[in-house]
Amino acid sequence: MTSGPQRSGISFGLDALLEDAEVLQDVTTAGLHPYLPDAGTDGAEAAPGCQHHRPPPTDAPPGAAREPVCVSACARTIRETAARDLHLAVSLVLGDPRAAAALTRFAQSTTPHTEGAVVFGALLHLTGHREAAQFWWQYAAGGESHTAAFCLYLHHRHLGQHRTAQHWRNQARLLQTPGCPRTPRRQPGGLSLLPTRVHHALLRQCYQGTPPHLPPAMEEALNILYRGGQDQDDGTVYSPPAHTLPTHLAHAASC
Repeated sequence: MTSGPQRSGISFGLDALLEDAEVLQDVTTAGLHPYLPDAGTDGAEAAPGCQHHRPPPTDAPPGAAREPVCVSACARTIRETAARDLHLAVSLVLGDPRAAAALTRFAQSTTPHTEGAVVFGALLHLTGHREAAQFWWQYAAGGESHTAAFCLYLHHRHLGQHRTAQHWRNQARLLQTPGCPRTPRRQPGGLSLLPTRVHHALLRQCYQGTPPHLPPAMEEALNILYRGGQDQDDGTVYSPPAHTLPTHLAHAASC
């Protein structure tokens, strides 16, 4: 697969996803607000109440990242908060009514689509394939996906890689498209990628502060198909989803 992702008019922007979330909306909005790409400060924000962050140099260019130099507990709080927000972000992506169709197009098309790569990355993240998730989010960000860039911002922030995180935060800002027409919540006759009970369980786990996880049957289906699709001959590490993945996930979700 050598061609780049195709961009469409559909956006998985987290602002839209938060508006669509029907469970824990107030909690999730409050939890993500300090990290939204249009927040007021650049670089690595200090943890609440922290007074030990170095200010940017006076000659630093606009948007320069700030490295936290406070005690390790504060840096750990920053990473943990980013992980929590990334868990919420991927849960919202997978709960979006357009996710199933996007993943199906991605799996069955010879030219992968940006939105499907975002969804596939979210699935991989929840099942522990973090480097593969990063690869597909980078792929989607190359197709001008705001949500993919924002997920990369949180991913690198969780790893403590603040300069890389700042790069993706800036990209997410550039890729925002305020005023774009909203797509319907659900296409006529369309199916959700996750059953309502599974999506609500993911959001509940995020609210409780525990890493969200898919039901065992769905995790097993994804792991088997993903690992089985790795191409050992040409050294490919991060293969696209098997064309049967959406069907197998739907079957596993019904178990």
